Amino acid sequence: MSEPSLDDPMGNAPVRRVLVAHRKPVLVDLVARVLAQEHPYAEVDKASTLAELHRHMRADAPYLYDLIVSGLLFKSPDSGALLPYSQHTFETAHQRAADAKAPFPTLVQYSGDSRRASEQNKSLREKEIPITYVLTGDLRELRDALRTRLCLNAPVEQPVVPAICAEPERVSILYVEDEPGVRSLFETVMGAHLPGAELVVAQNYDQAAALARGRRFTAIVTDNNLWGGALGQDLVVAAYQTHGPVNALVMSGASLRQALLHIGEHAPQANIVGVRKPVDINEFTKNLDSLLYAAQAPRK
Repeated sequence: MSEPSLDDPMGNAPVRRVLVAHRKPVLVDLVARVLAQEHPYAEVDKASTLAELHRHMRADAPYLYDLIVSGLLFKSPDSGALLPYSQHTFETAHQRAADAKAPFPTLVQYSGDSRRASEQNKSLREKEIPITYVLTGDLRELRDALRTRLCLNAPVEQPVVPAICAEPERVSILYVEDEPGVRSLFETVMGAHLPGAELVVAQNYDQAAALARGRRFTAIVTDNNLWGGALGQDLVVAAYQTHGPVNALVMSGASLRQALLHIGEHAPQANIVGVRKPVDINEFTKNLDSLLYAAQAPRK
């Protein structure tokens, strides 16, 4: 395999070191998870604060980055205001690569407002520094952007995953959440973690109950405290009474223990995983894997 050419810095150069920066740690974790699928051999640094960004981008930092994925706005430690900072990160990384006569990094702007991001990066365009813009939550665009530099320079050992997760097309999940922002986030997380799985989303208890009556899902993932006083624990029990043994992941705060006790009493053969809020994404996907591994998913 030929060495990357400095004349074509965006070409077929290997990705060895990556920086993922976003003010929301949960999105940093999500992008890192997608990166692990596209570039499983790369070292990934993470930053969700300006202090962490400064540490990774300081002049004496030991690494040059091959790929940087950054959000647009970061919180000021002084005023708490959201400041556009990715431009500085991109420009610094580009200049460090130029000084070291190294291939330029691939720069990906991960933002919910691509037009504003493009305006903020005007000076970079004037310097002909290329940036790829990806809308937050669009995993297809993100994967395409991350593949622009893909170059496998060594065999990669595939991670060991539970058999059912290795065939996500066999999995159907009913996901129940009434808060739009949370719902969008976990749709994205599950879509990235189980590409190809069928994810059916309900926005309230009534929608979920109707869907759960009509078919058996591999698993139900639900918030316990839903709008109007409805409870996810009752949905799980109802699905159990209709279809028999059910697999469910229930997310809750202080009421989690009560929810698990209620399900255990009224659905004794149910396979239940409880995740306490605030939810850690790594813990969530780990528990989801455990639940699906225990489930017996029928082939379609």
